[in-house]
Amino acid sequence: MADARQFENIPLNRILVEEQIRKNIDIKGEAFCSFMESIRDKGVLQPVVVMKRDDRFLLISGERRFLACGQLGMETIPAVIVENLSGKEGILTIQLIENLQRENLNPIDEAGAYLSYLQNAVGEIAVEEMLNKMILFKTSPERLKPEDVPRIGTLEKISGKSSSTLMNYLSLLKLPKEIQDVVSDGRIGPTQGYLFAANVNHPELMTIFKEVLEKPVTYEALKRRFAKKEAQPQEKKYAGMKPKPFTEVYQSLRAVKTKITKGTAFKIAEIDKLMTELKTFYDRLEQLKAGGGVEKAESKPAANKLA
Repeated sequence: MADARQFENIPLNRILVEEQIRKNIDIKGEAFCSFMESIRDKGVLQPVVVMKRDDRFLLISGERRFLACGQLGMETIPAVIVENLSGKEGILTIQLIENLQRENLNPIDEAGAYLSYLQNAVGEIAVEEMLNKMILFKTSPERLKPEDVPRIGTLEKISGKSSSTLMNYLSLLKLPKEIQDVVSDGRIGPTQGYLFAANVNHPELMTIFKEVLEKPVTYEALKRRFAKKEAQPQEKKYAGMKPKPFTEVYQSLRAVKTKITKGTAFKIAEIDKLMTELKTFYDRLEQLKAGGGVEKAESKPAANKLA
C-alpha cells in the first residue's frame, strides 16, 4: 500500500545518510536479497522519508529501501519530504515512528532506538543509569529532572509500550555482544533475551548461553537452568551451615537507621543517592525472582527483620 502523503522521486546521489536506528544491515544476507527482488518486481511500495539539507536531502528513515535501490542500480527513489523538524529530537522522533511502523526492527535495534531517543534529552549515559531513571519514573517521578519525565512519557506513547516493557528492551543492551547478535537474528527470542539480561552477572552466563544455542529450551526451562547453575556454588560455599548472604546488608541498614533515629544530619544528595541505590537493589531482587534465582523463605519469623 503506497504512502498517503505526497512524495517525489529524488536522485539517490542527492541523499545523505547519517546515523540510523537500524544497525549493521547485511546487504549480502538472504533476507536483504529477497527484499531487493521484491523491489525489482514491484518497485518501492513505501517512500523513504527525508528532510532538506542545503541543496541535498538527509535520510530520516528507509535505509534498507535506499540501499536496495542502490544495489539495483536505480537512479531515483520515491521520498516524502518533511519540514520543520526541531533539531535532533525531531529527527529521532520521526525515525522512531517511521521505523516502528514499517521496518520490523529486531529487538536489539529497537532497544538501541529507544536508548538514542532518551539519551538525546539526558546525554550519553550508560544503559544501567538509564534503567535507574526508568525505575524512578515508575516509583518516584518527582525525583527525576523536569525534562526526563515528559521524554519517557512521550516514548511510551510513541512506542505503545509501558515503561516496564521499555526497561526489558533496554536491558538487552547490557548483554555481551555475542548474545545480542543471537537475539538480533532471532535464534533466541526477546523473552529469553530478557531472562539472560536479568542474569547478566551470573557466573555461568556464557556456558548456559552456549548450551541453549546447541539445544534450545523453553523459557521456564531456562529459568530453572539459571537457578540450578547458581545454586551449585552456593551449596558448596555454605556447606554445613544455613546461608545468610544478606547479613552484611541488614547490618548496614540497621546502622543507617540508628543514625537517622539519633538525628544525625544527612545531606539531601546523600539521601537521594541512598534511595536510588535501594530502589536499584529492589529492582535487581525483582529480576532475580523473575529469573528463579531467589528461593522462597520458610514461613517463620524473620530473624533479620529490621526493628
